[in-house]
Amino acid sequence: MRIVFGADHAGFELKQNLLAYVRELGHEVSDAGTHSTAAVDYPDYAEAVGMAVRNHKEDRGILICGSGVGASVAANKMRGIRAGLCHDTYSARQGVEHDDMNVLVLGSRVMAAELARELVRSFLSVTFSGESRHVRRLEKIRTLEEKFCQEPPSADGGNTPSGDVIVTGDAAGFAQEIRAGSHLLHSDEPLAAGGTDTGPTPYGLLLAALGACTSMTVGMYARRKAWPLASVTVSLRHSRIYASDCADCETKEGMLDRIERDIHFSGSLTAEQRDRLLEIANKCPVHRTLTSEIDIQSRVV
Repeated sequence: MRIVFGADHAGFELKQNLLAYVRELGHEVSDAGTHSTAAVDYPDYAEAVGMAVRNHKEDRGILICGSGVGASVAANKMRGIRAGLCHDTYSARQGVEHDDMNVLVLGSRVMAAELARELVRSFLSVTFSGESRHVRRLEKIRTLEEKFCQEPPSADGGNTPSGDVIVTGDAAGFAQEIRAGSHLLHSDEPLAAGGTDTGPTPYGLLLAALGACTSMTVGMYARRKAWPLASVTVSLRHSRIYASDCADCETKEGMLDRIERDIHFSGSLTAEQRDRLLEIANKCPVHRTLTSEIDIQSRVV
């Protein structure tokens, strides 16, 4: 793995010790500073480590200050950073397996170098389990970030325009950061495909867009008609099929993309109302885009 280190003046000596140790373990290391025992401010190095991990330039970070408390507080102010201050190997290991901890924080004044090495070894020896209960909890953490962490304005003084979507990712991996207006999303590939499973796959996002549009469109129609529609649940699946297996398709050679969409309407609706809502579902803007001719214009900027 690629590991970035950062420390203030109090953590400098321990950082130097651990840099050599992590190299011995076979990992690539980078040093974000500080480079002496001259007094500095720990938030600066928390930011340097956090940005390297957040932008996928490094896989994980190790951050050190005197007690570890200040550096931990600072690092956790950054979106996507899950920094844990650890004093025992169980926490250093479980923090990764259960909480997808990506920055280990240590206090140089409260532990010996040998214990710090044990914590680092535990931190680097495991990966996130990907179990559904832990994924669910991480999604709730991301929801808290969306709710309370305000991103700085863009270079022109405002937020990303509401109609623009900006996707940023490091070429060394699959994980992508997506900014849509004031919203921050993530996309990735699953662990089995070589990704880190930090978000839905691109096709998952595509299906989500169609499902959300479907639910919004039929809900709006039902409200206008004052129909007793209580809720809408849309289940979607994407697959590749032989064109010859599609009776209604004009193309009869090669492969086609198929999206199966199951829509459940909850409420005291008549059969006629349900049939009409199914027709309306096919009129959602995303459905129309996917089933129409699309002109995608790309350029290097």
